[in-house]
Amino acid sequence: MDFKCDELISEKTDADSRALTIKLPPQELSHSANELAQWLARDLGMQVELSRTTLVGPQVGGELFEQGMLALLVASIAIAGYLALRFEWRQAIGVLLSVLHDALMALGLLSLLQIEFDLNIIAGLMAVIGYSLNDSIVISDRLRDLLQSRTQQDIYACSDRAIKATFSRTLITSGTTLFTVGALLLFGGAALYGFAFTLFIGILVGTLSSITIASTVQELLGLSVEAYNKHEEETEEWETAP
Repeated sequence: MDFKCDELISEKTDADSRALTIKLPPQELSHSANELAQWLARDLGMQVELSRTTLVGPQVGGELFEQGMLALLVASIAIAGYLALRFEWRQAIGVLLSVLHDALMALGLLSLLQIEFDLNIIAGLMAVIGYSLNDSIVISDRLRDLLQSRTQQDIYACSDRAIKATFSRTLITSGTTLFTVGALLLFGGAALYGFAFTLFIGILVGTLSSITIASTVQELLGLSVEAYNKHEEETEEWETAP
């Protein structure tokens, strides 16, 4: 018998038996699962019993992939709507581009390392988006408070103050999360490797992008104390209009 095994998982069931989970390549096999079990019994010189077979074909895999990408799209639209309501549009675009950067960086490394793209990867990407969004919003909230205080400082000084005020919180949160995800990456096994790797890279990149990309983009778009106060005044006039 000669076939390529993508993954072999061994699990001890009792003193005299062992359960094996064999993952075969996605291409169609020329022999049935029962024949493969018989060949294993002959080559290993021991009794082999086929307990369960599971087939994931391209149609099922395609449906799962489409559902996962649809969930990712819905989450992205909800995030964009939330940012549009919460922040001035320049701030919202900066945060949105920062989150997009983190997801693209994670996808690029997955492609570069040729890691299999599955539902675990999609789950990891959604977790990365949520984490990066939370980190960027903390800094943006602090910056918004400074801009609303009608300070005499310019946008660059306000951005520096906002980053410095949240820097220790960012490092502590990212460090402890990376420690946990790193342990999952090292000891979680092959089944969780893609999810843990995506989350680890996303958190690492997201910590940097929330400080650099979001602040830089909103400054390049012309965010200023005057622009933010004008936005607040227009909002107040619209709310008090009969």
